[in-house]
Amino acid sequence: MKYTIHPRMSMKEFQDICRFFSEVDQEAYFKSKMRSLFPDSLVLDFNMGRSALQYAFRVMGLQGKEVLLPAYSCPFFTQLILKEKIRPIFLDADLKTFNVDLNEIQEKVSRKTAAVLIIHTYGAPCDLKPILDLKEEYGFLLIEDCAHALGARYRGQMVGNFGDFALFSMYKTIPNMGGAFLVINNKEFFREFRGKREEIGMFEIGMLSLSLGIAPRVVGKAVGKLIKLSKSSKAKLEERLVPIKRSNAFVLAIFNYYLDRIPEMVKKKAKLAPYYRKKAGKIGKVFPQSMVGQPSWMNFSVRLSNPEIRDYVFEIMEMNGVLCDKIWHNIPVISKELVGKYRLRQDQYPSAIKLSRSILNLPFHHFFSRRDIDYIVSCLEDALERGLGDD
Repeated sequence: MKYTIHPRMSMKEFQDICRFFSEVDQEAYFKSKMRSLFPDSLVLDFNMGRSALQYAFRVMGLQGKEVLLPAYSCPFFTQLILKEKIRPIFLDADLKTFNVDLNEIQEKVSRKTAAVLIIHTYGAPCDLKPILDLKEEYGFLLIEDCAHALGARYRGQMVGNFGDFALFSMYKTIPNMGGAFLVINNKEFFREFRGKREEIGMFEIGMLSLSLGIAPRVVGKAVGKLIKLSKSSKAKLEERLVPIKRSNAFVLAIFNYYLDRIPEMVKKKAKLAPYYRKKAGKIGKVFPQSMVGQPSWMNFSVRLSNPEIRDYVFEIMEMNGVLCDKIWHNIPVISKELVGKYRLRQDQYPSAIKLSRSILNLPFHHFFSRRDIDYIVSCLEDALERGLGDD
């Protein structure tokens, strides 16, 4: 595969990481770096982002309480809501930013609202000022889901510094096998977590192979079969909750290795982003994501004008050597479990559902050149023309 959505590492980088892992106390290194980024906060590492978020929900004591959260979000939220027994109030999306519609928060927040969770979708910061104003008025807890947004900034400050809690992924924006960390900014909730460290399984091996670019199709099929034999790896692949553990030590080493490199990686992508936007925007059948603040550029996300051809375009792109993704196509508000339990109606979340059927995330990496972008956009244009051929 010529281009993939997953971040890549070179074999030299992998060898350097192995040396770094053997020579440095990774836990001490991580804590030192986190103190410099979040000096007044408690930072805990976890095996997966969903584990970190589940831990945060428990520390906040949200069981039975009302929580506002985006309708356009990861499918694991379905299990999280049911497991932690919260009362979800879903917020529709903004078709331009792909983040939560700020008007929805204004309309649905109340004195009963215990917490509001916002997602910096695909690394594009939410407009936090109106949300922080509402937080001051109503007194709810604010959770920033920064899984896609490592390196993103809002009004000059790193995202994750604005809420009571913030979740970051260790592998969405850099090449890694998994891992996450939770930033607790509210001292009222400082609780150390001393769980066991995650072991490396087939999921992690599969993620490493993707990072190294080792025949993604071949390795992916082989690992996929083996994952079915592993309950834990299967749960990770299927976006389900997993036992709450700390990150694997080698996963932590990979993250530590890339941490100081992230600002430069984001800077390189930010420099190319206007060109990407200009090229994609010229097609006329796609709408690139609108941005507030300084994004992390996890990928280059667009909304197709015709949702009916999204899956076809995805397949044609893959045939041309460009592996995109279409998260999130199975959002919580269309899950049978939540629709039945909370009597959700799809007409309540039209924008979120439209995004779930029309989003296409294009590869975007810090080592890209304009030539790479030209090829990807030309493949997108060709796929769209073929998909719309009968119109």
